[in-house]
Amino acid sequence: MALTNKDTTVITAEKVQPTDEQIAHKVKMEKLATLGVAELASMDEARKALLGSKSGTLHFKYLLGLQSRKSTRVAGGEQVFDSFTPYGVALISDEDISVPEIDITRTTATGVEPKDIGVRHIAAKQPFELTYIEFMFLILRDEYAGMLALGDDPRGVALVAKMPKFFRGEAKLPTPTIEFVKAGSAKETMVAMDYKLPTGAWAIKPEYAAKFGALLRSNKPVRVAGESKSLPNSLLVAVALRKILNIN
Repeated sequence: MALTNKDTTVITAEKVQPTDEQIAHKVKMEKLATLGVAELASMDEARKALLGSKSGTLHFKYLLGLQSRKSTRVAGGEQVFDSFTPYGVALISDEDISVPEIDITRTTATGVEPKDIGVRHIAAKQPFELTYIEFMFLILRDEYAGMLALGDDPRGVALVAKMPKFFRGEAKLPTPTIEFVKAGSAKETMVAMDYKLPTGAWAIKPEYAAKFGALLRSNKPVRVAGESKSLPNSLLVAVALRKILNIN
């Protein structure tokens, strides 16, 4: 039997209006991208050519997290999974590389001063680990411009800086996160740095103790953290953040 208009019920979803805070955040992100455009315009051609030129030489391996500190992530818009809280990332470079060395106790809340930043020299093809803050200060350099390689994709992984607390003045640094550009979640690669003792207490594995041990020695969680139209927004934001954070 054919349906008539009387037999048909059309249900329309009510459009959800953004909050004032969401609108303000969008405006500030647009201004940040505009700052990136202005910074690009001030660069000479040699520096422009450098942007992202070595993204393909720096390779993502996996994230490092704590089983003892759980977080949640949403997949497919509805499924919620428990996950370790990430605090570090394992990388490998095709070239000799100098990376920032920043104590794990320096966070988005404390900020990072130039005096807090040391330098560690890593040989080519030697795996190494960075805290999230160290990673942000490395990947915002011009030669990476916020991106690094994943498998055969020279720009398969991106720094995504969460800005709300920074914009509100509640944090001294944006909160760095690491995301796959195309598909999947970087959190699916998570390797646990801690393990549970027979007493029920948690401890850092020996290989991570020197760099990340302070995370479990403290009772307080350490939180981590025209022509331009053809450029990815992530590059513009990376350029702008490098200027704002005065990263050399």
